[in-house]
Amino acid sequence: MSNYINQVSDSLKNHISELANNPCLFLRNPNVDFSRKRKIDFKTFIGIMMNSGGATMSKELLDFNKNTPSVSAFTQQRSKVLPEAFEYLFKSFTDDNLPTTNNYHG
Repeated sequence: MSNYINQVSDSLKNHISELANNPCLFLRNPNVDFSRKRKIDFKTFIGIMMNSGGATMSKELLDFNKNTPSVSAFTQQRSKVLPEAFEYLFKSFTDDNLPTTNNYHG
């Protein structure tokens, strides 16, 4: 079972990296957003969003890294990313990781 968990985790990391290779497709203002060096780049931002649990955002940020920006700064970064980024990530990840199904007649 541990091997399966590692495969799924690696698959998610690969899909996040694929998404981060071309972030301009998923930003509101591609020429400006995520262009400066920040504490959280686009890839890290997506990783934090995907690994967030049910805690408050400040706790999630502290759990991720001790040198994180404020919740307000994180929220401002979040407003720059289009919802299509997460839709793309969801679809590509599930397409890769859905088990093969056996239908009744085949």
